[in-house]
Amino acid sequence: MRIVPATEGDVLAYIGFLSNEGQVSHNSLPQYISAVSRYHELHFLPLPTKTPMVRAVMKAYARRMETDGSVRAIRVGCPASLMAKVVAAGLTSNDQIDLDACAATVLAFVFQLRAVSVNNLHRRDVVISDGLIVASIFRRKGKSIRRPSMLRYASAETWEPENPFALIKKWVCSHTDPKAVMNLSLSDALDRSMALVNGVPSTGCRFTSHTPRIGGYNELLGLGLSKEWIMRRLNWESEAMLRVYLDSSIVPTDHSRWFFAHLRPS
Repeated sequence: MRIVPATEGDVLAYIGFLSNEGQVSHNSLPQYISAVSRYHELHFLPLPTKTPMVRAVMKAYARRMETDGSVRAIRVGCPASLMAKVVAAGLTSNDQIDLDACAATVLAFVFQLRAVSVNNLHRRDVVISDGLIVASIFRRKGKSIRRPSMLRYASAETWEPENPFALIKKWVCSHTDPKAVMNLSLSDALDRSMALVNGVPSTGCRFTSHTPRIGGYNELLGLGLSKEWIMRRLNWESEAMLRVYLDSSIVPTDHSRWFFAHLRPS
């Protein structure tokens, strides 16, 4: 892992990554760079993002993106049949990481939790009783951390054998340590669960949880930021639905937008 502070060259390489891999729009680019700036400011380190070269490259980036355009991220849910396969894979798997991945994906899609809520969920935060899931959910809106909210979900036995309630119950029972958390981030969980069910949206695309604040998640880790710091410090945007990079000619159907809608929070 690279030692901070980052250099001007690191920032320029990061912009190159956002251009080549993320194809981030020029309007979103400053938000990625400001995440690096905030880390250095909090630790009283010199800012590698304010140099004339970085400013020039950002302006050039904006001019190019205005001409060439960028790949847009549109909100679209997985088809119900694909998410049902994720539920089934989690229920039949004996691998803890696979179970965590499927549970995290289901919590995000079925129970409409944000990525920040899923990644901060502890075993002790979820209680199964009387046909209900009662969860104490970590919330973040803007720059403020809100008090945990209690959400209740009724079980749905009619969805057997692909019952998301049963999957979450299995995840709860699989951890004896009340402080246990998901063993991987929601982005990694989504990749792993989709691989288990061979869920590929289209050639060259993948399902991904994406906001301007976490698009460069791995790059921020490379700068020396811990996962905990990223989760608690950045200004998160809503991820009530996970997004997927798709060709603009593909129009999502209504049935693909919601899955187990009756299990959404009351």
